[in-house]
Amino acid sequence: KGKVVSTLQNILSLYKKRKDYESCIEVNSDILVVRQDDFGPAHERVAEAWINLGSVQASAGKFVEARASYEEALRVRSRNHGYQHRLVAQVIFKIGSLSSRQGQFDDAKKFFEEYLRIRAEDSDPDEEMARALTLMGDLQKETGAKSMAQINWMSAIETYQQLGYEDDHKKIIRLQERQKSLGHMIGLFGFGRRESFARRESGDASRRKSSGSVADNLSVLGLNLGLALDDNASAVSKLTMPM
Repeated sequence: KGKVVSTLQNILSLYKKRKDYESCIEVNSDILVVRQDDFGPAHERVAEAWINLGSVQASAGKFVEARASYEEALRVRSRNHGYQHRLVAQVIFKIGSLSSRQGQFDDAKKFFEEYLRIRAEDSDPDEEMARALTLMGDLQKETGAKSMAQINWMSAIETYQQLGYEDDHKKIIRLQERQKSLGHMIGLFGFGRRESFARRESGDASRRKSSGSVADNLSVLGLNLGLALDDNASAVSKLTMPM
């Protein structure tokens, strides 16, 4: 069946170039079915297939369907890796981004807070983390938390710099323009990255510690995915393909 997936992925590439998202959804759905047949419903390859399906659904403007696909991926990865894993945070980031696109800013802020909480002790920053910090700052600006927005934008700049971006890179320049738009900059405070991560959030969600239960952690995000998990995340309820 590997050849089947390879063929489907080649077809998918053609549809993506044409921005034929409806056809992309059909092909990604077919890939998901093949992955489920090959590996069962709770494998990382299946989680990846759910994420890919959610991404094209989002591109097609089908946000409800995209959210459902991302939640399926979140369920699989929480079961397989435990809630505090970077791959779980990745899906939480995608759901937050989706909520932001829909103008659901309170919902988006909740997911970005949780993403940053999970990754706060991560010593290996990446572009996803920088984007999350940027988007969190944007949301805080919109909701009037301007000082917190500045801190997150500064943390995003620090993250890009750690990744090797020069100060004249367009991403850093755009972040500095965001800071200037609020009339002041905090870049001279000299926060270390880990210290600024600890200080950047003031909400309860960012300060809370993991309960150790996947289901309890997901419930904080308002998610009830039908998980039947023990403390070691060793069991998962049956996943079903949405109709």
